[in-house]
Amino acid sequence: MNTQTEKEANVQEHIKAIISELNSMSLDDEAMAKAISNTIQGEHRTLQQSFFRVLKLSISDYGRNSFVDARNEKSREWCNEVAQVETYIPFI
Repeated sequence: MNTQTEKEANVQEHIKAIISELNSMSLDDEAMAKAISNTIQGEHRTLQQSFFRVLKLSISDYGRNSFVDARNEKSREWCNEVAQVETYIPFI
């Protein structure tokens, strides 16, 4: 069984793979979003819920990002706005 550290490293590796795909001048944002959405929708409902619970926590954390310039300023502002929305996503 994977340790928490191994799980975190695995998640980081997969997120970097997604970010690498985003690093393309020919990227179709809507097609990428649809691919992500379709993948999530194909998972077990509890895992979908868990994914969005963790994503909301990640968005809140990113909103506290202090490494900001014109390239990511709007992303941080948006994350701060989303983080203010009172939403509890339970584990079911």
